[in-house]
Amino acid sequence: MDTAQPSFAWNVLETFSSVTQAVRATAQNIGTYVDSPTRDYQLPGLADTDIGFDEQLLETSIGDFITLDPHPSAEEIEEEPEEVLDVPRIPREAPIDTAEWTSFFDQHGRLIDEMRLRKRLFYGGTSPQVRAAVWQYLLGYFPFDSTPEQRSQITNQKSAEYLVYKNQWQSITPEQETHFSKFRDRRHRIQKDVVRTDRHLEFYGDAEGDNLKSLSNVLMSYIFFNFDLGYVQGMNDLLAPLLVIYNGNEADAFWAFKVVMDKLSHNFERDQQGIHSQLQRLGHLIHVVDPKFHKFLGSLSLSLSLSLSLSLSLSLSLS
Repeated sequence: MDTAQPSFAWNVLETFSSVTQAVRATAQNIGTYVDSPTRDYQLPGLADTDIGFDEQLLETSIGDFITLDPHPSAEEIEEEPEEVLDVPRIPREAPIDTAEWTSFFDQHGRLIDEMRLRKRLFYGGTSPQVRAAVWQYLLGYFPFDSTPEQRSQITNQKSAEYLVYKNQWQSITPEQETHFSKFRDRRHRIQKDVVRTDRHLEFYGDAEGDNLKSLSNVLMSYIFFNFDLGYVQGMNDLLAPLLVIYNGNEADAFWAFKVVMDKLSHNFERDQQGIHSQLQRLGHLIHVVDPKFHKFLGSLSLSLSLSLSLSLSLSLSLS
């Protein structure tokens, strides 16, 4: 995925990062305009887009913006009958605690009634005390019918296998590194991202602490495990909570992260089809849940994917 020069995918992600930063900076500078229920904002570079709404120029410290009337006339958008959804409201159950988690095992230490467990997790989730253990089953690390002895063997095997991947990159000599541009580039990206990952949390607060080093170690080991995919910004954010849940255990966090990446790796591929597919599904969901908002996004002279991306960026910047 990487080349000696920045790849197309990397440029796309860097550009999207710049857009997000611009949205955040704009939201902080436009003051009371943010609270206006009758205004929306375009990012720099989109001011010339022909949207067809009443427009006014808004000058900010980072550029000129076009304020739009988000209520087009009936001639511009043909009204459709609103669909009234009858969404059932199901009360949230209490999370599974240690005592209840123990009750899911028989006298031989095997987990029983997988479907009942999954149903409880769907409606109640888990308490922090048992989350790490529960996730090992949900992520396929342990088979649901495994015995304590089998789980111990799996843990030892997986820990040893993780060390193999870790030793691969740690054993690279300085001279070998001079001939290994992909290694240097990926390590640089990881180091740049690790130092700014969740630093507001106590777990990652120490810049020289073991937890940030473990975060870097797991990411470096993963790119050697899956060298074709490499490293893309955002992987650090997926790994960070897993390392917290497994209390800094690199091997456990690595294998949990591996399963997560098996499911989400398409989001990090060069063609970006994974992201586009998810935005398309989000568009379908919005069409059902909030038809008016979906109609407004569709009325813009932008692709629905771009409209959703900008809406999500603005929402995150103001949250």
